[in-house]
Amino acid sequence: MEKIKCCFIGHRKIIITKELQDYLESLVMELITKYNVNCFIFGSCSEFDDLCHEIVTYYQ
Repeated sequence: MEKIKCCFIGHRKIIITKELQDYLESLVMELITKYNVNCFIFGSCSEFDDLCHEIVTYYQ
């Protein structure tokens, strides 16, 4: 199976809002369902990276 990749790298400190979480959740769902992304790569030193990892893990 071909790997279709997406990378999340962001700021060390962020303000996590409901709007941000909702946006990222819908984005991740679109990446998986519409674009068949099946490999996600994350940075390791930021709150944004952690948030994205949490969302992708939940939906995969």
